[in-house]
Amino acid sequence: VCAPGSVRSPSWLWASMLRAGHVVSVLGNRAQAQCCVALQRCSLGGGGSLFSTTSSDDSNAGGATHDEHSHFFRSDHFHNELPEPAKDLKRGALCQDLRARDLIHQMLRVDLAGEAGAVGMYQGQLAVLKNTAEGPTLKEMKAHEEEHLRTFNELLPRYRVRPSLLMPLWSAAGFALGFGSALLGKRAAYAATVAVEEVITEHYNDQVRTMNEEGLQEAGLRKLLIKFRDEEQEHLDMGIHKEAEKAPLYGSMSMLIKTGCKAAIQTAMRI
Repeated sequence: VCAPGSVRSPSWLWASMLRAGHVVSVLGNRAQAQCCVALQRCSLGGGGSLFSTTSSDDSNAGGATHDEHSHFFRSDHFHNELPEPAKDLKRGALCQDLRARDLIHQMLRVDLAGEAGAVGMYQGQLAVLKNTAEGPTLKEMKAHEEEHLRTFNELLPRYRVRPSLLMPLWSAAGFALGFGSALLGKRAAYAATVAVEEVITEHYNDQVRTMNEEGLQEAGLRKLLIKFRDEEQEHLDMGIHKEAEKAPLYGSMSMLIKTGCKAAIQTAMRI
């Protein structure tokens, strides 16, 4: 893979590298530095590159339908231009600004976990409501979240970020939330959607604000986060439009879900 002229890196290689990174992190700073030097030489030597943007045949899957919900969603949900990491961030542990690197790593790690949970939530809702009038709306919102998830899955290797160790938990928790809320009816399902999307929208806003305050030279990533924030806001607006606030015990339900989401964010940043 590291030979000159190498331009692609299969997904299994990145998975192996991330697992190896967990082992190296236990061995101490010297082992981490040696590993980073090897990766840097591998990615920069001979004109080859470990980083390449892959295309997907299903990038337009789940496109907008012509139902009443279509006007809520923009037409560019499935056209995400992946940002290129800033030069210092490409150097991993060797970069001079370790704080900037750590901030970016935390952001991407928690964003991947959050999108995995969101996909799981819509999968759970569709397991109950797929054959109802809400099916098309939920399918389209799930398609948006799947595109977000795919984008972050491609970004983590570019920025050399390990994913959260609790990824299966986030997916399972999202599915349980979606399935359970849908069993209580469509309004309860949309109440869960509104609560989750409100937290996610605020979270993306906080990330953009942090990037501005810290002066992080990541214009492409900032633009992507703003785009995803706006799309999550559209999901929130759709939930309100679908009478989420008329769900039984809406206030208590919303508060409980938001508290759980915020706890998950803090956990995913670190684990």
